[in-house]
Amino acid sequence: MEERYIVQDLDTFEFLYPERTGGIGLTPYLKLAGHFSTRADAMEAGIDELGSEFAVFAFFVPQESNKETKQ
Repeated sequence: MEERYIVQDLDTFEFLYPERTGGIGLTPYLKLAGHFSTRADAMEAGIDELGSEFAVFAFFVPQESNKETKQ
């Protein structure tokens, strides 16, 4: 199992996700939330994209997950 992180805006309750254009957007859907491989990357994205009010959640995925290739 590998640990991954997602970032949620505490104002809108939306999640950061990778846009097809290469940027970062917001989605109301947990399933579409972007996975960050380190807590530091998730924190940096939260600070850069959302400012001060966000939450970082940790979860585990199978080591051979194809989640990154589906996004």
